[in-house]
This record gives sequence, C-alpha cells and structure tokens, in this order.
Amino acid sequence: IGKGIVLRDVARYVDDLRFVVEAPNATEMKEVESACHEWIEKSLQATAKMLSAGDLRAETLLNNLKQQAYLAMYYAYKIRGATFLGAGQKDKARDEMFHAYGWWMLYVNSMDAMYKPERFRTYDLADMKKGWFEWNEAVLKDYTELGGKGIPPLPKLP
Repeated sequence: IGKGIVLRDVARYVDDLRFVVEAPNATEMKEVESACHEWIEKSLQATAKMLSAGDLRAETLLNNLKQQAYLAMYYAYKIRGATFLGAGQKDKARDEMFHAYGWWMLYVNSMDAMYKPERFRTYDLADMKKGWFEWNEAVLKDYTELGGKGIPPLPKLP
C-alpha cells in the first residue's frame, strides 16, 4: 500500500472493518496514517455515489459504512491529539482535537437520525438523557481545555 508498508490482514467484524498493517520503520508511520485517511476518504466518496433506491437494508448498510468512517476519523484525530499532548505539543494537540470534534458530530448526528432508542433491542438507553449526544461535551472539552475557542465546524464531505 506504500513504501515498505504491507497490508497483512483485513478483518470483518459484525459492525466494523479493521486493517492490520505492518510498517517496519517508525518514519513510515506518517505514510500509514496518510494511507488510512485515503482509504476512509475513498470509502466516503464511494458511499456518497451509491443510492439505496428505497431499499431499507441497502440504506442501512450505506449509513453504517459512513458511520464507521466518521468514527474512524474521529479516533484517528483524537489519538494523534493525545500523542501530541503527551509529547508536550499542545498547539498540535489542539488542532487535532478541533478536527476530532467535527468527525464526532458527523457520527452522532448520523446515529441519532438512524437509530432511535425504541429501535434498540439489546441496549438500555434509559440512563442516557441526551441519547447519542451524551458525550458531546466531553469531546468538545478535549478541544477547549487545550485553548480551543468556539465550536469547530463539521468537516466537508465528498
């Protein structure tokens, strides 16, 4: 998938897809990161072009693919932000959390539109007063505690 980077495995689970990559040198991690972002962006571009034609199962699948992409981008930015913070690079950490918040909001907005509490059969949402938005304050706090101001915008989608 890139110089010295090998895709070792693709594991399909019930609700996500995981790539196992090998990058022999630490200097190539930036290339792994770039490749992962590219995969996610390609996934979003592909799903943006697909239509469900009114088929509920197809629409659910397309939305699930988008939600996984949104969540993957959220975690990519959040993990990078935490890494920068641990390295004492507060400004870079804040910038990553700025982007993480936008991807989080895409995720929760999509989940809220698609899954209503009454449709859950195995998960008790009784204690969740705000539903999917329960954690928004904590995600925003990751940004504002690092000096971020205001509410970051949503990322532009393909």
